[in-house]
Amino acid sequence: MYYKNTYKELNEIQRGFLYKRDSNYIEACLDLFNTSYDIRQTSLEYTTRKKFHKDVKRLLTKFGVSEININKLIHLLHEDINRVDLYVNVKGFEKGFYDYTVINALESLALDRMGINELYELKYLYEYETNDEEVMELKGMAYKKIKYSDQITNEHKRLVQVFSKNKIRPMVMGLNDLLDTQLILIDGEIKDEQCDLNSEQLREIYVNTKILLFKYVERAFFAAYWKSINQRVLSRYK
Repeated sequence: MYYKNTYKELNEIQRGFLYKRDSNYIEACLDLFNTSYDIRQTSLEYTTRKKFHKDVKRLLTKFGVSEININKLIHLLHEDINRVDLYVNVKGFEKGFYDYTVINALESLALDRMGINELYELKYLYEYETNDEEVMELKGMAYKKIKYSDQITNEHKRLVQVFSKNKIRPMVMGLNDLLDTQLILIDGEIKDEQCDLNSEQLREIYVNTKILLFKYVERAFFAAYWKSINQRVLSRYK
């Protein structure tokens, strides 16, 4: 694997894109890797935000936070989570782009099942649902390779740790200041909703939010990786 950028430059691109909200880093993020395939040609799927927001909503509901306040926090995190999603998709796609062992194995399976002309016509291969047992076995093997890679796991842990410290922790630990007091009816009287969270509760919310984010980072990375594997096979017949 050959990077166009130095390690220091890659770190600066990551920091600028994820933490500075500088739009100038978006193209740099998409152009991180020296591949012959332009990642802009593919449609990366951003699933982290919706799933993460759904689980955060469920988590905060357990602590009695009203829906309007939950939506307020989710709105504040919206852009930052999207950036993580894009960054992880790019990294996962790049990982699959160079995994020739799995690319070649999938190509061999595909050629056993269809002709070259059929591969030429296909827009998608096996990146979505398939009942083919051998393909599913290969996908499972690839998943375990990614899942149990210490290098990839540590990269994801560092990403989640630094991102959470910079973006999520300030919002969660200052959640009481973000909450809008709601008027509710209690025993026939209109009173202020009591929704202040103590430090232990805020800490629990923060820790669980990091766990959720790590889970979705792993899923998004593998989804992009597997999509890249499939598209690399098809690109050999275009």
